[in-house]
Amino acid sequence: MQVIIPISISRVNQFDAARLDVEMSAMLKEQLLKVFSLVKVLSLLTLLFCIVFEVCTKLKRAASYCFQF
Repeated sequence: MQVIIPISISRVNQFDAARLDVEMSAMLKEQLLKVFSLVKVLSLLTLLFCIVFEVCTKLKRAASYCFQF
């Protein structure tokens, strides 16, 4: 004796599936743009930090040379 398990099957037509593909692609693109723009900002901040650190190091050396005498 077989047991019949009731399941519901969601069916969509090709037009709805294509529209859903477009919407999901747009959502994915939006999320990827957010991630990569954040990466770009972080890389610029890292570069700025390195430049500031280098300038501070040079100023410290110059100040220690000036006050050496």
